[in-house]
Amino acid sequence: REFAKTKEQVNAVAWDGESYVRGMTDHGEVFGSKANRYGSIYLNPQAWAVLSGVATPERAEVCLDSVRRHLDTPYGPCLLGPAYQEPDPCLGIITRFSPGTKENGTVFLHPVAWLVIAECLLGRGNQAYEYFRKTSFVTRGKDQESYWAEPYVYCEFFDGPASDHPGRGSFSWLTGTAAWMWRACLDYILGVRPEYAGLRIEPCLPGEWRHASVHRAFRGGNYEIQIENPEGSGGGVARLEMDGKSIGGNLLPPGGPGETHRVRVLMEK
Repeated sequence: REFAKTKEQVNAVAWDGESYVRGMTDHGEVFGSKANRYGSIYLNPQAWAVLSGVATPERAEVCLDSVRRHLDTPYGPCLLGPAYQEPDPCLGIITRFSPGTKENGTVFLHPVAWLVIAECLLGRGNQAYEYFRKTSFVTRGKDQESYWAEPYVYCEFFDGPASDHPGRGSFSWLTGTAAWMWRACLDYILGVRPEYAGLRIEPCLPGEWRHASVHRAFRGGNYEIQIENPEGSGGGVARLEMDGKSIGGNLLPPGGPGETHRVRVLMEK
């Protein structure tokens, strides 16, 4: 009941036409709105509107489309945009960083992982993987002229387009990004997700992937999972088999400790 009330209120007062606002100051002024010259859209309200289930199905797609349209860059979507150009005492430290650095308009990687998950929840595997791929240190590490960081570890953020060094990696080793990107990749792109009753199999693959394999340890057992995506649909499980037997739905029951199970997943056409 409380969730329903919150959802109704957020959609009544925080929807800005194409995105959700970031919040209100102590003086009652809205920020993260298209009415603002700077910081007119923030990434987190859009991703979390989807993750929480607050966004309606229609608004969920619209707000994530707004992220791509207004915040995306060649090296990933920014935390907010446009970057603030001068300090705002009502908003605090976020506006005191130089434009395109730290939280002021950078590609902040921890929230990007939440965006990847949100795109998967909408079944948009191509977009989810695109964000995952281009913010990876593997991808960024190939462009050391702009990246300036180790090509084997996540940074906290990349400088945004308002910086003098767009794409530069900063604060490597100092972020929760690695754990969250692992969850985004394994649990949502590959779609092998632990639940109380077993392993949920719900891949959201990019269309170019025709096959994927996952080794997943779960409650003392091992699952060797083969995912077949022959038509490039990327989502929807047409058939699920474990040890040669068909499983109804897409939830694998937990096996016993030390057991190894062979799983075949056939994606829908």
